[in-house]
Amino acid sequence: MVGVDERMTVKELCAKHNISQTALARRYGIPLRTVQNWCGDQCPARISH
Repeated sequence: MVGVDERMTVKELCAKHNISQTALARRYGIPLRTVQNWCGDQCPARISH
């Protein structure tokens, strides 16, 4: 994805790029439950490049 800020949360990333949690999980091969946990603040998930 273009325009990813390394301080952006996964939840913010989904919102910025108008992508669902399911679509993100499928696109990157991440278990959906993991993405749901990240978006639910169960993990301090940050995007890094």
